[in-house]
Amino acid sequence: MKAFLRSIRRARRWEDCYPLGNGTIGVMDNCAPVTGTVWLNDEGFWSGVPNMDKANSGGKEALEEIRECLKNEDFKTAQDLVKEKISGKECESYVPIGKLNIYKGWGIVRDYHRKLDLNTAVMECEYSLRENQYKEESFVSYPDKIYAKKITSENKSIIKLQFDSRHPHKIGYKDKFLWVEGYAPDHVVFNGLPSKKPIVYSENGESIKFAFGIKFDTDAQVIYFTENGVRLANATYVIMYYTSITDCDKEVANVEEVKKVLDKALEKGYEACKQDHIEDYKKLFDRVEFELNGVTESPENLDKALRLVNKTGEGLDALICTLYAFGRYITIASSREGSKLPSNLQGIWNKSYRPKWNSAYTTNINLQMNYWPVDSANLSECGRPFVNFVKALCEDSKVNTPKVFGCDGFATGHNSDIWAQSAPIGGETMWSSASYSLCMGASGWLTNQIFDMYRYNLDDKFLKDDVLPVMEECVKFYLDFLYEDEKTGRLLCGPDISPENSYRFNGGTYSIDVAPEFTIAIIRELFVNYLLVIKEENDYTKRIKNALPKLGGYNITSEGRIAEWSKNYEEAEPHHRHVSHLYGLYPGLEINKETPKLMAACRESLRARGDGGTGWSLAWKICLYARLGEGDKCLEFLKKQFSPVRRQHGQAGGSYGSLLSAHPPYQIDGNFGTLAGINEMLIQSDGENTFYLPALPASWKEGKIKGIRVRGNKTVNLEWKDGKVISAEIN
Repeated sequence: MKAFLRSIRRARRWEDCYPLGNGTIGVMDNCAPVTGTVWLNDEGFWSGVPNMDKANSGGKEALEEIRECLKNEDFKTAQDLVKEKISGKECESYVPIGKLNIYKGWGIVRDYHRKLDLNTAVMECEYSLRENQYKEESFVSYPDKIYAKKITSENKSIIKLQFDSRHPHKIGYKDKFLWVEGYAPDHVVFNGLPSKKPIVYSENGESIKFAFGIKFDTDAQVIYFTENGVRLANATYVIMYYTSITDCDKEVANVEEVKKVLDKALEKGYEACKQDHIEDYKKLFDRVEFELNGVTESPENLDKALRLVNKTGEGLDALICTLYAFGRYITIASSREGSKLPSNLQGIWNKSYRPKWNSAYTTNINLQMNYWPVDSANLSECGRPFVNFVKALCEDSKVNTPKVFGCDGFATGHNSDIWAQSAPIGGETMWSSASYSLCMGASGWLTNQIFDMYRYNLDDKFLKDDVLPVMEECVKFYLDFLYEDEKTGRLLCGPDISPENSYRFNGGTYSIDVAPEFTIAIIRELFVNYLLVIKEENDYTKRIKNALPKLGGYNITSEGRIAEWSKNYEEAEPHHRHVSHLYGLYPGLEINKETPKLMAACRESLRARGDGGTGWSLAWKICLYARLGEGDKCLEFLKKQFSPVRRQHGQAGGSYGSLLSAHPPYQIDGNFGTLAGINEMLIQSDGENTFYLPALPASWKEGKIKGIRVRGNKTVNLEWKDGKVISAEIN
């Protein structure tokens, strides 16, 4: 399929820009013909300093005190104690390096269009300005570690480039080489907290340093350095080679290192860099082919297509195919095998110096959702940064878990950052942070997910070196943390939550519970997975076998739903965006066709939750309904993903003009979750069985999916017509 994003107008909002990236450098270019703006990100540029101690130190004593309150149903005191004695300081923020403003003068603009080719990861823009025809082309190369932008014009023109950033920096220029060095804030106050000085810098501090440079190849007759950029006069072409380096992982962030990268690119030449970029990208992107109802290419005008699909439903198939291709594109653009970090809440694209939710790593769903599709979409290499980050969290928790909980092993809170800080946050808020600060299932979920990656690749070395060390630490924590109910003998995991949700009890609204289903399901899956791979009996296997029956099974409420909490409390938000208690249905494998009563209870739970939600919540519901075999319901949620984004904040979901998913604001997990959901609609697997077209909508009469991966280290090519499989190859 010829997949592309195309518009006949510049990006009016930052979120409408088409993203470019190589897993390290993130670029957003609004492609404006008069004054263009290019926002620059580097995955390793965050606020904060090394060895920041953000953990509280309540320990075992505080844990026992809170559990006593839970036993007595004194939830108010329990929540206050969690904030006071367990929740620590907020994590740090992912911040932009700055932006480049490109001035081309004034004049009437005609014949404008911009296009991102998803088959090559190259962006083009053409327009007429003052009767002078311009063409721009750009890409971000993984092999050459550069962002390249080429601007050509029919007649000689003047181009002025200026760098703008809030960070302390110095700038220089010599021999067609512009360079900048600067440093990040020591601290950015969490976006939700009031502060008179929310962004704090210290002179010559220990914060992350950056260096970037731009080498120019141009026929400009005059080039001179201005206060914060360069001016090129009488030019018919300008090629800019850009790269950035940060010292977040002990690389040296200086101009000399930048210059080495750019000199190689300049010597190689633009066309050669572009060709190597395309070849590298296509090795990943071309592995999978998805076509639906004869659609062979994306809509010619994305803006018009989004308007039409929301007004009449016309063109939905083409948009779904494009969204699928875009999901694989941004996976490759934001997370590569050599990336230092996984994709955060915004991938690697952020323009705010004080971003919403720190643009960080939220481990109660969002980080995990970013990596749901990497294996099924045949991009397993792109999952490597996620694995590395889970291992880093596990290492950090060896210090924090004994301090915070008085336990050993791998535990992590619901939010983290470049420093892989594992302690729960939320202690600095003026309100109760109980609904989110604890997430006792987070470490187990992360561990189960990297184990599921093993289910796909069946790589014994990966299991031994990456999965088992984390799994053992995670098992160690839960065996230490769980405690027995005196009356029932059941194992409890409190204090804990069902992420960000709450219930009503005796006139109050609370979030703390002794055994929310979310965490119990995760622990049960973790323990079963551990027994699957550890054949020889050891102390952990003995304790797990003793613990598993005491965890209990699923409770079904009188309404026929999966119980979210340990008791059937009244829901404070019946249509809450999280559906954490359905973890066992998806992404877990515990609830399936072999458990029809639980499947029916999940269906009732989803119906009760309603059909609204944020972009990522809609994506999760696609995956859940796919597991339930309800293809037409999945299609309803897919269409909702194309709703226009009219608000800056809220829970309305939808897509921006770039197809980036909205919470709002922009959050990339909705794109990745939707990609995973489409795969689940077409093919499902459990390692032993593969199910074709398990949730096919009635309107998807014909189509094909080639190169999709299933558990058991296999690849599937599937084609169907009139809703029935006509060919299926599995290798």
